[in-house]
Amino acid sequence: VPQWAEWCTVDLVQDDGALRLVAVAHRDPEKVALAWELRRRYPIGDRPDDSPFFRVLRTGRSERVAEIPDELVVASARDEDHLRILRSLGLKSALAVPLTARGRTIGVITLLSGEGGRRYTDADLALAERLAGRAALAVDNARLYATERQARAEAEEARRAAEAANLAKSQFLGTMSHELRTPLNAIGGYVDLMQLGIRGPITDEQRSDLARIKRSAQVLMALVTDILNFARLEAGQVEFRHESVRLADVAADIEALVEPQVGARGLTYRYAPDVPAERNQPLAVWADAERLKQVLLNLLTNAVKFTDAGGRIDIQCDARPE
Repeated sequence: VPQWAEWCTVDLVQDDGALRLVAVAHRDPEKVALAWELRRRYPIGDRPDDSPFFRVLRTGRSERVAEIPDELVVASARDEDHLRILRSLGLKSALAVPLTARGRTIGVITLLSGEGGRRYTDADLALAERLAGRAALAVDNARLYATERQARAEAEEARRAAEAANLAKSQFLGTMSHELRTPLNAIGGYVDLMQLGIRGPITDEQRSDLARIKRSAQVLMALVTDILNFARLEAGQVEFRHESVRLADVAADIEALVEPQVGARGLTYRYAPDVPAERNQPLAVWADAERLKQVLLNLLTNAVKFTDAGGRIDIQCDARPE
C-alpha cells in the first residue's frame, strides 16, 4: 500500500476458530478507521459462506477477482446502509490469499484496488502468495514463541509454588519436631529423677515400668529426630559432626530403642562386638554419632519388620586390615 494495493487487510484465525481482523492499511487514515468501523458493525462471520473470502479459508486456495461485479458487492452487503458504504469505496479488483503454516490455514490477506483502477493478474496473485507465505511463517513463529514463553512462565510459577510448599513443609516439620522434643526431654528427665530415688523409694515393678517409659520416650525421640533431619535435608541445612564414636555405645543405645519391637515379635536380638586382640580396646569409628545411630536403627527396624517370629537378629562388628 499504496504501490500494489489501495487496501490491505489481515485476518487471523483465533484459538476458538473465530476470525479477527488484526491489521488494516490504506494511505488515507480516515478510510482505515472506516474499515475498522465496518468490521465492528458487520462482523465477517455474518457474510455468506460462498464469498471468495470464505472459500479461501475453507479450501486453503487463493482467490483472484479480476473485476469486482456489482452483484458481488450487493451479495456482501448486510443492509442498504452497508451497500451504500461499500459502493462508495469504488472497489475494482481483489486478491484473497491464505496464510498457511504447517499445513493449516491460519488467516487471510486481502488486497483490494479501487480508485486507481488496477486489475490484478496471475502475476500479482503469485507475488501475493509469496508474500503470504513469508507472513504466515512469521506469524506462526511468533505464536509458537508466545506459547513457549507462556509454558516457561507457567513452569517457573509451578516451580516457585513447589519450592514455597516445600519450604512451608520443612518449616512446619522443624517447628513441630522442636515442640515435641521439649516434652519428651521432660519425660526422660523426670524418669531419671524417679529412678534415682530423688522423689522417694520405688519398687522393682515401678523401676521396670519406668524403664519401659524411658525406652518408649527414646523411641519417640528417635522418630522426632528423623522428622527434624528430614526437614533439614529439605532445607539443605544438614550438618555433620564427626568424632571418634565407640561402636559398643552406639549398639547399646540402639538396643534400648528396638528392644520393645523385638520382644513384641518374639525375636532374639544379639550384639556381638569383636575386640581386636592386638589393640585390646573397643572398636571406634570416625563418624557422626547421631547419623550412624539413625542408619543402624533404620536397618534394624527393617530387620525386625521382615524377620519371621522366633527368628534372630545379630549385629557384629570387627576391624579388617583393608
